[in-house]
Amino acid sequence: MVLLMLAILFGARPVTAGIGTAFWLLLATVLLVLLQLVPCLPTSGRRCRAGSAARSTPRQATWRPWSIVPWATINAASSLIVPVVAFYLVSALRDEEKAWLPTILLGVIFLSMLVGLLQFSGFAINNPFLNDSVGGVSGIRQP
Repeated sequence: MVLLMLAILFGARPVTAGIGTAFWLLLATVLLVLLQLVPCLPTSGRRCRAGSAARSTPRQATWRPWSIVPWATINAASSLIVPVVAFYLVSALRDEEKAWLPTILLGVIFLSMLVGLLQFSGFAINNPFLNDSVGGVSGIRQP
């Protein structure tokens, strides 16, 4: 969140040309999650039974969101800040920097694969910042 605010205030402005499909896909993802927090109209025809009594009492009409677990939906919506910031920062890159991005990304993937291969072959890397379980094979993974 802080990185996004700093990028908006002091960073280069993002280039909007050529980012259409990725932008619309990210926007649809964010809106799909946020749509689940919109409360639905209460249904007036529901009744609940109190124990084994034959009579039914009307239930208080409450507005409930589409999501079954609203706090988990809020958590999912707040976790989408990572792809939003990544999209913003990548769209603010110059063309020369964008040309290097796949090479850097493949280099990081290759490095993580090598660390995982070393761990799998028996080389112990017991750094809690690199692997979450001591002696386990996990490559370079952030906990």
